[in-house]
Amino acid sequence: MAEQENDTKNQQLQNLRTELQKHLEKPLAKGDAWFLVDNHWFKQLKKYVGMEGAMFDSGGKEMGEESANPGPIDNKPLFKEDGEDIREHMIDELDYVLVPEEAWDLLVEKFGISETQEPVKRKVVEHGMFVKHCKVEVYYIEFQLAENSNLEETKKKKFSKSDTLEHIQNVMREEFNIATEADTRLWNKYTSNTYEQLARLDNTVQDAGLFSGQLIIIEIKNEDGTWPRQARSTGTLGTNGSTSPIPAPPPQPLGTSSSFDKKEGSPVGTGASTSTASSSRYNFSGTSATYGDGGVSDKAQPGICGLSNLGNTCFMNSIIQGLSNTPEIIEYFDNDNYLEDINEDNPLGMKGEIAKSFGQLIKDMWSGKFTYVVPRAFKMAVGRFAPQFSGYQQQDSQELLTFLLDGLHEDLNRVKQKPYVEMSDSDGKADSDVAMEAWDNYKKRNDSVILDIFHGLLKSTVVCPEC
Repeated sequence: MAEQENDTKNQQLQNLRTELQKHLEKPLAKGDAWFLVDNHWFKQLKKYVGMEGAMFDSGGKEMGEESANPGPIDNKPLFKEDGEDIREHMIDELDYVLVPEEAWDLLVEKFGISETQEPVKRKVVEHGMFVKHCKVEVYYIEFQLAENSNLEETKKKKFSKSDTLEHIQNVMREEFNIATEADTRLWNKYTSNTYEQLARLDNTVQDAGLFSGQLIIIEIKNEDGTWPRQARSTGTLGTNGSTSPIPAPPPQPLGTSSSFDKKEGSPVGTGASTSTASSSRYNFSGTSATYGDGGVSDKAQPGICGLSNLGNTCFMNSIIQGLSNTPEIIEYFDNDNYLEDINEDNPLGMKGEIAKSFGQLIKDMWSGKFTYVVPRAFKMAVGRFAPQFSGYQQQDSQELLTFLLDGLHEDLNRVKQKPYVEMSDSDGKADSDVAMEAWDNYKKRNDSVILDIFHGLLKSTVVCPEC
């Protein structure tokens, strides 16, 4: 009888092992749920069910021995001492193991879970612009949440990169006990005096370019239909600064074409007034299309325009300023000459986004309407195509310049179909002839304003010091 029971138990464990291994081989898919399991508990499980790779350190125990039974899932080692959240800086397959939802449900059914413990459930999110790859988001992004009426009192809350701004707004309405019928809108703060409205609530945290520690503000509409920020700015028109916690947006410049899209107002700048809609030719950032959400002033002059630091972005601002003071660049972009050259089909380019984003930035800097602009949409466009520049860490200016010139060149390449070009040998030809032939071949595949201004040939001569 005992032998028959052991055979039945071993068969059950084999079935469990087979089913578990099948689930663990599941590929990552966007939106799927995966769970964290303490690595020590999982190793004990592998010994118990006889999974490959676990038998060598099982201490001689046979599969199915009760002394190897891991018992209920115990994730206590994954949590901080207060048990409120998981520990920071944990490493996959060293501290924890990730299992898909099907595997988790199977393990909970067979072994249960320790009392008072909540499952550590995480979503699979997608990264990358063109080459997509999925990743389980183990650590969420923490934001500071505040009401517009009381910016000093903040609440910390964590969100997934895949959470929408609408979800954040709903959480904030609940956290601050805002009435269901009340109209609200969100703002984010990303420098000491720079705020921006988060109008596209269908955007995800990742799409909006929000970063950890950022202050998210919820504003409640007044009963008379106005917004508090607008009301606070009344009577201060013409002053040099605003005394309101959220500076009201300056009056935005009107576009020259009625067909332009309207941009939402942005509460940045130091000149306080009521907000008006501005115009923008493109919308790349998902929240703000123009770079004119800066300082409007009657004393502004074309080209004498600062750039807001978005957080360790001085390396980017210095490159932008250098290019914006290159006469050929100014003429080309400020006069909209770049529009006819945009090559959205170039596989080596960025679908024209870098050119459009940079072009709008140059136009705003040289419009003569702003003392400073906020290059956030440009930074987000660059970050989507060059992830190394997507965060808020210091970067190398030369590396950004190399990427930017190359990106602009390919986005504005007038050669729509690059031909195959075979390089011929010099065969004793004069250096000038070889150089001219190489240049002609190069221009068959490359022809842009960046090439016209910045590209050229360099002759390098090596001289023996002894001959």
